[in-house]
Amino acid sequence: MKSSLNVTMTYKNKETITSVYSIPLFSMEEIVSESNSLCPLSPMERKPINNCLIENHNNMTLWSIASIYKTRWKTNIYAAMLGIFETNKDKFQNKNIGIMLKNSKLKCPTKKLLSSYQDKKTAKEIFQLLIGKN
Repeated sequence: MKSSLNVTMTYKNKETITSVYSIPLFSMEEIVSESNSLCPLSPMERKPINNCLIENHNNMTLWSIASIYKTRWKTNIYAAMLGIFETNKDKFQNKNIGIMLKNSKLKCPTKKLLSSYQDKKTAKEIFQLLIGKN
């Protein structure tokens, strides 16, 4: 059985689009800009691209949301979860990665943030540490 996820995107020009499983994440300018940069993440780089939002419907879990987006974001499940968590710590009870607030509107992580967790083994270890701490 497939679960569906309604995705609402609000762009800088205030245009809002709601769709199912469809989300443009990067513009060409952002991809080129990020691929040419070797700088560490600054607070500005942690902003979601194009004000992209992921709406969490039907009490979906962090794992189920990351499972949907990992392919679109071309990353692993742990990178997707850690990216979502780091971008949206205020949407988790007491900043606990294991307790996502119900029906939260989540911001999409940046490509740079996702790429910082490219190594699946390391990302999994970080995720397990966060689960163990909470």
